[in-house]
Amino acid sequence: MKILLIQPPVRDFYQTAIRTQPIGLAYLAAALEQTGCDVEILDCQVTNQKKSIPVPERFSGITEFYPRGDLSPFRLYSGYHHFGLSYEEIKELINKSSADVVGISSQFTPYCDEAFTIASLAKAINVTTPVIMGGAHVSAAPAEVLRHPAVDYVITGEGEAALPLLIDYIKQGRQPHAFGGELVNARRGRAPENAAAVAAEFAVAEIVGQDEDDVGLACPEPCRGVRRKCRAGDECQSGNNYSKRNSDC
Repeated sequence: MKILLIQPPVRDFYQTAIRTQPIGLAYLAAALEQTGCDVEILDCQVTNQKKSIPVPERFSGITEFYPRGDLSPFRLYSGYHHFGLSYEEIKELINKSSADVVGISSQFTPYCDEAFTIASLAKAINVTTPVIMGGAHVSAAPAEVLRHPAVDYVITGEGEAALPLLIDYIKQGRQPHAFGGELVNARRGRAPENAAAVAAEFAVAEIVGQDEDDVGLACPEPCRGVRRKCRAGDECQSGNNYSKRNSDC
């Protein structure tokens, strides 16, 4: 079975390149490959493409402060942009992949619309293709995500154990129940259960989405969660709990 895992582009005032490496999707790909699946990662942020787009209505007030743009030496505001592959390019790549299942990462709530757009593109190509969504935003608001007509399943919490099980159910044409990480079945409208997070020990075999001539660094995560009460972490989702990863490669 062919699985396509997608990191969507983002639309924002700025981009932080160091946070764009899809390490989480690489862990999922490693887990799926161990079950014999053919996995491809489409990193829509791997390119340096940047296109200016209109400022959304909810941010329209900012133009009152910068009617001629930001002229300061620090350039804190330079317009609103689409960072990454265009939706036209993404649709073409999804179609070319001929994937049996599409998985989409939705890590940040401000960018959930981009993830929903990708889901709609996948359904526009083939309405029968199962679309699965996961990530921090999904874990925070699974019921809201499931209300989107292009999303068939969501997995909350860690997905390295739950996603292969869900794919196996899809292969068999069966309707899954909650297992592994928390899973919600859209077709039955099942509410998420407070299942314990499942520790995963999968190493990333290679860095995906980089050109051969591109010299870069990626940092496999030795653990998941928040340690030492880091205020920048997602404490509302994981508290101060964390799970370790096997360092063997």
